Order: sequence, then structure tokens, then C-alpha cells
Amino acid sequence: MKIYNDKEKYHSAVNVLNVKLLAFTDLCLKAGVPESRYASAFLAILLDKALQFYYLRLARKGYSFDTILDQVRVNFETEERRRSVSNW
Repeated sequence: MKIYNDKEKYHSAVNVLNVKLLAFTDLCLKAGVPESRYASAFLAILLDKALQFYYLRLARKGYSFDTILDQVRVNFETEERRRSVSNW
């Protein structure tokens, strides 16, 4: 079942991860995906650089959903990015 299109996916720091996560958790709830499976389902919302980062650094490591999110944030949501978003 495909519930994401490419426009909705997180692909790098040009997106705001928290907004994408709201959509992700909402769609998981609607699709019946339990929170315990979020780490496995997370790659469905990734595209381009974020997807590449996931496969190179996070896939098949047994990380929790929170750890995966933290690593994506550390890599893409830099201080410079946070300042530019706060200026919107």
C-alpha cells in the first residue's frame, strides 16, 4: 500500500522534519502501523539525500525510531538550518 507521494517525503534540510513527522505518524495511525514498527516504516518518507543517508548509516543497525530520528536531525537539521527556518 502506497500512502506517500514524493512531494510529501523528507529529502534533506530544505524540508522541515517535524512537519514530515506529523504527517508520517498520522498516516501510520490511519494505516494501522503500531509505534513499535515506526523505525521499519520510516524509510517510506525519505527521498534523495535523506534516503541515501538512511541506507548508508542507519539501515539494518537495529536502531530505535528515536535514534534514527536523532541521527537524521544531526545530519540534516543543523544550527544554520534552524536559524534560516526561524527567519521565515
